Parts: sequence; C-alpha cells; structure tokens
Amino acid sequence: MKDLWQRIRRPFGNMVGWAFAAVFPLLLAVTAGAIARLNGCTLNEGNVHPCVVCGTDIGETLYSMGMMAWFSLITLPVGGAAAAAYAVACVVEVALWAMGRR
Repeated sequence: MKDLWQRIRRPFGNMVGWAFAAVFPLLLAVTAGAIARLNGCTLNEGNVHPCVVCGTDIGETLYSMGMMAWFSLITLPVGGAAAAAYAVACVVEVALWAMGRR
C-alpha cells in the first residue's frame, strides 16, 4: 500500500491543489457576503458601499472580494478540468499498480 501512495502522491496533490485554486475566488466572494451580512452592510456589484467595522471602513475590500465571484467563472471550469485530469491520472496509476501486483 505504501508503494501505491508513493505512485499517486504527486497526481493526488496536484488534483487537490487545482480544486482548491478553482474554488478559492468563490470562497472569497462568499466570505465577503458573510462579513457584510454580519455587520449590517450592503454588498453588491454595482458600487462600493461604506462598511465600518471596528472603526475602519472595509467597504472597498469587501467589494473587491465580492467581485472575485466573476473570476470564478474562469477558475471553476479550468480548475475543474485540471482536477479531473489529475483524478484520471490517479485512477490510471492505481490500475497500473494493481496490474503489476498480479
């Protein structure tokens, strides 16, 4: 089993990395929405709204984070395809490992 893990460690790590990179912009947008909602602020893509938290206006930062949802329109398909390719690579490695054990 250790030999199998050695074979799929790199493709598996790449698959997880691509999946995280694909989802990260969407996570930023959701986090911005949650922060705005918890502080009673308005967040939309039309313009920047003031949002004072602990005496600091973070409206511009929340707006930038919220706009990352548009970037996820690119990262989700590209990262998903890359993660799927690495998943196939993992399956192929497992199949080759299983055939070699016979």
